Amino acid sequence: MLALLAGYLYVYQIGPFSDTWNSLLIELADPFTALLGAVMVTGVLLHYRRADKPYPVWLFFTLGMWFWVLAESTWSYIDFSSGATPSVGLPDVFWFIGYGLLGLALVYQYSLVFRTKGLWWMVLASWAGIVIVDLALVWLGGLQFSPENLVNYAYPLLDFGLCLASIRLFMTFGAGKLSRPWIGLLVMGISDAVFAWVQANGQYQVWSNAGMWLSTFMDTSYVAAYLILAFGFLLQYLLLRYGPEEAR
Repeated sequence: MLALLAGYLYVYQIGPFSDTWNSLLIELADPFTALLGAVMVTGVLLHYRRADKPYPVWLFFTLGMWFWVLAESTWSYIDFSSGATPSVGLPDVFWFIGYGLLGLALVYQYSLVFRTKGLWWMVLASWAGIVIVDLALVWLGGLQFSPENLVNYAYPLLDFGLCLASIRLFMTFGAGKLSRPWIGLLVMGISDAVFAWVQANGQYQVWSNAGMWLSTFMDTSYVAAYLILAFGFLLQYLLLRYGPEEAR
């Protein structure tokens, strides 16, 4: 995992190949690392049978990750082929579907932990809270209520919300071992928050072209977040298959 991250940084900063190959490798980094996470969580899902109670939890986690792969692939294709991506477009639809599926997974997990039903009010309340906070952040920042600003500020809220909820729920099992994959969402949330701020001030492209460290941090942190998710899912698979000794 560290070798992949180091390789990405090397290409990003040094650019050892032609401009076309450097751009292609950088564009493929997010879809590839997201794919690693999706493959790893699929392995966790296949550990269970349909009749097992955790099966729906990991089914929705798996579907959510595959929608993120689709989102990253679509975004990278549009960016590489045209050199620019829309402020809000098809990739965002896939990302939001993925967030919704991950949220459903946590609802099912909550019902297993606390043995309760009728949790759809929690889903509606959570989405309503995210919308309210999203609107408040845009208003407090003195920004326009444009789809771009609303979507950009929604991402870190969703990342942090899912991260905290998943860690809280999975801490009930194995001293928190099941929460390890979702540390990646915390990293992604920090990166999304910085991106929303920079994008709202119209500085991202300027800083990216100038090679400033903040743009490097943002782009690299997405790759790191997916690698953390993938590694966490791998540890989860080893934990389920071989027990705690092999998953350390």
